[in-house]
Amino acid sequence: MTKIRNRAVRPLAVAVALLVPTLGTVATASATTVRPAFSGSCWSGIDSWGNGQWGWGSCTGYGTFQVRVNCTWAQNNTSNVITVNGGNVRTDVECPDGTKVNTAVIIS
Repeated sequence: MTKIRNRAVRPLAVAVALLVPTLGTVATASATTVRPAFSGSCWSGIDSWGNGQWGWGSCTGYGTFQVRVNCTWAQNNTSNVITVNGGNVRTDVECPDGTKVNTAVIIS
């Protein structure tokens, strides 16, 4: 009897072991937020004011975007997600004190 119970339990344990990672993957995938692709035109640059500490990004069209400034001393900063529903939206992003903007780029 003992051997029969062990054999009956093993397939159940294998089935559970195979199912648990699958359920974890499904839960992780459903928790991911997907942003729509941006449709339109975008520009970015370094502001002429603020001692080179500010970068900007502007987009016209539909969708979402962010502005990331790459600053001196490997310091970076990224804006919140900006939503554009037609028209033009601009945002400015500041580098940490004591650093300056090397580049400002749009992330969509």
